[in-house]
Amino acid sequence: IPFFLTVSNHIKFTTAECLKDRKIKTILMAIFHVIAVYASRGFRITTLMMDGEFAPIRSDLAAMKITLNLTAANEHVPQIERQIRVVKERVRATRHSLPFKVIPSLMVIELVYFSIMWLNAFPPKGGVSDNISPRGIVTGVQFDYHKHCKLPFGSYVQAHEEPNPTNTQAARTVGAICLGPTGNMQCSYKFLNLCTGM
Repeated sequence: IPFFLTVSNHIKFTTAECLKDRKIKTILMAIFHVIAVYASRGFRITTLMMDGEFAPIRSDLAAMKITLNLTAANEHVPQIERQIRVVKERVRATRHSLPFKVIPSLMVIELVYFSIMWLNAFPPKGGVSDNISPRGIVTGVQFDYHKHCKLPFGSYVQAHEEPNPTNTQAARTVGAICLGPTGNMQCSYKFLNLCTGM
């Protein structure tokens, strides 16, 4: 499952987006999403350090006044390679704490997002702040333990469901697996419906 992962140099804010393919158009769309996240809080991206694989997008980034700094052949950007390793370790640790032998790809994707959400929730060593998390700096949203830590990833729940029409004998709950908090202000959670797989 391909992901486009970014990490800012000083804030240490990490983003990831699952890619449907590795085409230039898809990668550019992922970059636009990252730029929009930073722009919403007044940050402006001026330089992107990337592998040589991303050379074809240089002109598109130049049109947005972003410098593309490519690595040499057979070389990688050390900061992002280290962050990819950290994310993989977190995903692997959470995956092996689950009681399932096999999990669907949708759950793997949500597990990556879940791991990155918690990486951004705490101030990193070497970041710009010892008190404010990267998520707090870039999005302005801080986590609340009592709201965002109610359910662990992978726990079985009976999620409330509103059948339509409402005066039938249909069940009012559905079996689901928790995919973690969405991270929004309402403290909503995401669930994998065991009947539909969605």
